[in-house]
Amino acid sequence: MKAPSTRPAAVLGLDVGKSSHWACLIDRGGEVLASAPVRNREGALDALFSSAPAGTLVVVDQFRNIGSLAVRRAR
Repeated sequence: MKAPSTRPAAVLGLDVGKSSHWACLIDRGGEVLASAPVRNREGALDALFSSAPAGTLVVVDQFRNIGSLAVRRAR
């Protein structure tokens, strides 16, 4: 029996900034699905996270201070 894949469906990386972040969504095969700025606001972050496929791994480059809202909304 083949073991289930432990790789995420996709990876969503956030390069955080004070007022906006840069988001890059890459699927399991390495294809870039999205690469665009997103405002550092709850609604914008919620929309971004809800558009990602189920099982997406979210990576935030700075999880304190300016990245803390993104981390909270991703959970």
